[in-house]
Amino acid sequence: MKNIKISCSSNKRISSRAVSLFFCLLLTMLNSSCKTMEVLGTSASAACGTSTAYLSDWQSRVSSETPILYDPVGGSILVYWVDEAGNACHGIPGQNGQVGSVRIKAFKQQVEEAYFNGSSLNQEMLKSLQSIPISYGSYTTVPGLHFAQFYNKYNRIRADGKVERVCCTVSIPNIIEVGIKSCIVPVGLRVTAPMPLGSPFIDQNSQDPSRCKNRVLPSGPIMSEDDRIMNEAGKLQDGNTIYDIE
Repeated sequence: MKNIKISCSSNKRISSRAVSLFFCLLLTMLNSSCKTMEVLGTSASAACGTSTAYLSDWQSRVSSETPILYDPVGGSILVYWVDEAGNACHGIPGQNGQVGSVRIKAFKQQVEEAYFNGSSLNQEMLKSLQSIPISYGSYTTVPGLHFAQFYNKYNRIRADGKVERVCCTVSIPNIIEVGIKSCIVPVGLRVTAPMPLGSPFIDQNSQDPSRCKNRVLPSGPIMSEDDRIMNEAGKLQDGNTIYDIE
């Protein structure tokens, strides 16, 4: 019996598209570099169409041999786009584009209360707590594609269900269209520098005179993971200039 070589990047189909995607998924779960599934995963998160952060898949990049001691249960989301000079921007380019990222709350009140009260959250509650409605407030009216990077703030400890406050863990950015296709599916969480304090978000009626006039990135609803990592907020000029939406 001849060996059959399966490649996610190949244009050949074994029997059907469904079978090909199944094998790509299988290889991805085994930590292979399946570019097809990378694109499909990005497309799926961009197309889920609801203003929700889903945290339940955060461990998809964690080795099966690595013990998992906690689960993220909320934090915040940085929303921004990039101009031709590499500035992180928000607002409508050419109309009221300004430097900096908009920060959106992304945790349920129950999580914060458990942290301050020292109470435990049981396993049955976890799925609900990791499905977090996102309110973009007055920023909902800003059209166009944005990067959305999840910044974790609270973990539920698996051993006792207690909630701890953590620092400096971010995900690979997703691509969203605010208020239309704005589902966030954080993966690839890693430690980074502390996030600076923010200032209250104020709707601007004027355009920055020299920056944020043109949106260059995201260039489309699907970008490679490497390109999204290169455009993490903390790596951009003024990416850590933050404006909070309450």
